[in-house]
Amino acid sequence: AHVYAKWFLGNRLISSGSGSFAKTLDQVKHRLENGWSVICYPERGYFLRQDKNKIVELRTGIFSIAKQLGAHIAPVAISHIEHNCGFVTKQMHLKCGPRQRVSNVSKTILHVRKWLQDTLATF
Repeated sequence: AHVYAKWFLGNRLISSGSGSFAKTLDQVKHRLENGWSVICYPERGYFLRQDKNKIVELRTGIFSIAKQLGAHIAPVAISHIEHNCGFVTKQMHLKCGPRQRVSNVSKTILHVRKWLQDTLATF
């Protein structure tokens, strides 16, 4: 998963999914303690999807980190974005889901996946 920390107008990539879990956990914890928001794209293979309304596998790492840190998560559904340098070529829709704590990683992933699937179907 790609994990970004955001503070004011600055973005900084803190993990691209290839680092260790412990390192990413420490970096996320440090950012949260310093007032940053952390943005994660946990969907494996997003750019490989053929159907923009079908969610592929969600990676567990950031959900496990949120559980360990007691941090809230809020899923965000974004309509199809062409992957040509991230430029939006059509009308884009964005919707934020319910803010929640992760008490059970597997159940939270199922809940988030269903919310994303249902929300994308409305775009």
